[in-house]
Order: sequence, then C-alpha cells, then structure tokens
Amino acid sequence: MILIFGNYFTLPLRAECRLKETFLNPQIEGKYIDACLNSFRFQDGCNKPAQNEVANQFCRWRRYSSAIQWQSQDFGWKNRTINWKWTERYTDGDLQANFFSNEGANRFTVIECR
Repeated sequence: MILIFGNYFTLPLRAECRLKETFLNPQIEGKYIDACLNSFRFQDGCNKPAQNEVANQFCRWRRYSSAIQWQSQDFGWKNRTINWKWTERYTDGDLQANFFSNEGANRFTVIECR
C-alpha cells in the first residue's frame, strides 16, 4: 500500500524476498526516478554512490532488497520532467527520507533489482 501526502508518498514498510527484475525507464505512478538525490550524507548528490542509494531505495519500494545494476542519463535541462527525487531532510527535528516530486533532467533509464 502506498500512502500519498501532498507531493510525496511513503515507502512500503518491508521488503519481500523475490528474485530479480529489470525496470526500463523506471517510474512510480507515472513519474520517472531522478538519478540524483538531496541528502546531507552525500556532498555530490549525482555521483555513483548517491545514484546507487536512489536505485536501492527504488528497489526497496518495489519490494526487492537492493539494486544489482543501473544506468542513468542526463537528458538536458530543456528536456526536464517532473520526477520522484529521493530526499533526506530534517523537519521539526525529525528525519524525513522519501521520494518527493521534483523537476529534473537526470533520470534512470534502467534499474535491475534483486
């Protein structure tokens, strides 16, 4: 079950044990997955470790344990779309970590989950 509040949604509470699946141009509710993230843990939100974190979070949302491999592409600012961007932020002293709706051009073209 996905709960939607404003411009973000909550992740499923637990991952199930499944084999693997490849997602081409992965989306959640019709929006692409931004390959960059906003987080205090990553100085560069678009580097490989940051993209790996986003791919893992997408796979967890799809009820897999993690991402095996992924590919992303920068489509250029003129071709930007509204995407789901993984964001970690503090609000009123509480950490919120979730996908939030955001405009961007750097998105995943493939995510393989296991």
